[in-house]
Amino acid sequence: MENPPTGKLLLVGEGDFSFSVALLAKPGFHGSEIVATSFESRESIVKLQKALDNVEILEDRDVTVLFDVDCTQIHTDDRLGSLTFSTLVFNFPHIGGKSNIKRNRALLNDFFSSAVQIMEPGGQILVTLCKGQGGTPADYPVRAWQDSWQVVSLAANSGLILTAVHPFMEANYPEYNSVGFRSQDKGFNTEGALVHVFETAGVPLVPDCISSTLLSIQGKQIKCPKYIEDKLNGKLLYTSGHPLCKLRSDLERMISKETPSHICFPEDLPVVMEGAESDCYLEGTDPEQLRHFPDGSSAEDSWLSGLYVLNTTDEKCEADCSVDNERDEDSQCAGGGDDTLPSKWVQCHLRTTVLEQLPLITSHDSDRLAIASCDVYNRCCISANRLPVSHEMTVVCQNGKNIAADPVKTVCKSLEMATSLSVSITHSGTPLVLTFQSGLQLHCSKHVELDLNNTKTKVGQIWTNLGDPESVNIVLLNLDLIVRKVGDIASPQLLWSQDQRFLRQFVSWPSKFEAFSVYNLQHAHDMSFWESSDIEFDELCFSDVIREVAGDVVVKVTLIERYHDEGGDQWSRCYRLIYMSNDLAVSYIASWKMQSLIRLETAKRLEIRLR
Repeated sequence: MENPPTGKLLLVGEGDFSFSVALLAKPGFHGSEIVATSFESRESIVKLQKALDNVEILEDRDVTVLFDVDCTQIHTDDRLGSLTFSTLVFNFPHIGGKSNIKRNRALLNDFFSSAVQIMEPGGQILVTLCKGQGGTPADYPVRAWQDSWQVVSLAANSGLILTAVHPFMEANYPEYNSVGFRSQDKGFNTEGALVHVFETAGVPLVPDCISSTLLSIQGKQIKCPKYIEDKLNGKLLYTSGHPLCKLRSDLERMISKETPSHICFPEDLPVVMEGAESDCYLEGTDPEQLRHFPDGSSAEDSWLSGLYVLNTTDEKCEADCSVDNERDEDSQCAGGGDDTLPSKWVQCHLRTTVLEQLPLITSHDSDRLAIASCDVYNRCCISANRLPVSHEMTVVCQNGKNIAADPVKTVCKSLEMATSLSVSITHSGTPLVLTFQSGLQLHCSKHVELDLNNTKTKVGQIWTNLGDPESVNIVLLNLDLIVRKVGDIASPQLLWSQDQRFLRQFVSWPSKFEAFSVYNLQHAHDMSFWESSDIEFDELCFSDVIREVAGDVVVKVTLIERYHDEGGDQWSRCYRLIYMSNDLAVSYIASWKMQSLIRLETAKRLEIRLR
């Protein structure tokens, strides 16, 4: 601990109080801001040779010294009153006596639970452990997980994440004597010891059950899964300070500067489309094309493969439909419709791409360049690199008489300025064709690519009118891919982070992201069941259930076995679910609770039999 804390400092489990004395010798550490505590009594501490001398030094320097302090119950100690601390330090925790890994884990677990209750917002907890004890990749050598103290897992139980690990430099504390090994006046082996820095983080909320909610959108009542409701309410493109908002704003400003005659569609571009089917469909046979259209999805998960079909009614019918709404609430999957809905309910779907709204966009003044940015929704199976919601920008030029600039060149130039990266246009093999019910057909055979360190990433497409290539030019950009490329953000889930440690990194744009959770726990749970003999198992619906329970905390779902019982003529499946977050403290207990609810909801919705 080289830098003085910004507030009060609490040291627990002090042996002979020599570490407290060592801190006082450093500039910036003031005795009046330090509380040093020991589990020992003042009478029993005399067994430690220099303890009483150190206590006298501390008390002479206005340090508050407390004895008989149980570090697992600090928050209940009346002597601390209502004090809170910006930094709490626990060096070489040990239960005493011979080593007992389970009891030492329990000590740490209960310490974290108590410490977070007296820690200031934005505070830190520093825990120093001997070489190999922590159980993180920072240890050398790395012990088997079951042989470590599993410190990150214990901290997660109290909503803490590991934000830094650095060596414990004993030479920087010449007054320090690490006594207390096995409750003796004997020091710990500090060679290779590590200081683990923990900070508070959000925790995943485990619902008691799953239910749909009613949203008021575009003058209608929309029956919506909670997961989708949260995404609809996110409005990342218009959240000040968010990198997606910064990118959208910069691109609109730069494109507008190049082409003064333009129109920017507002953020309330309708998100709900009429009907249970899209007004346009995609034709294309090139897997490479589909793989990058429009959000990096794979060929088997290509665009328009999974609509979010919801139920809607006029707002005036809300009261009339409330009873019917309760009746059918659990009768459908999160993304699917219900053929037996009451008559007042009709089906709609969330837009799959901004191109779906091209007729609306082109119905405005054709002599102006049109810019539209919005969130789009595509049901997909769970993977670490894709979410069912992303953000697009389209720039449409109908080659009106007042538009002099080439829209493709304008967008590419603006994208280069907004990202400080090289932009290129590449030709693809077999073209894609997007056909609208109106008869309009769009043709795509070119991609927009960003180049970073000689690695090119497809981030958009260029479309033209198949019937009249000169009449319409469209550039479609995936803003999520651009932000992730520029910011070096590996996980799409991070774009939805509410953690200020994420958002603060993008005060200036463009900028690179640095992970603030340095060791993300992963919890694996397997789920086995017998398939229904009457209903084909739907992996999209399975993914919907998982997201409704766990949000984006489940990052990978893998089918690890499919077994046919010839005697019973039935099929069994076994899936492995991986729980992990880049910004939340995901404890094993939370993951187990979510897994349990996923099992029950899957059995109910997909009519499977759990094993």
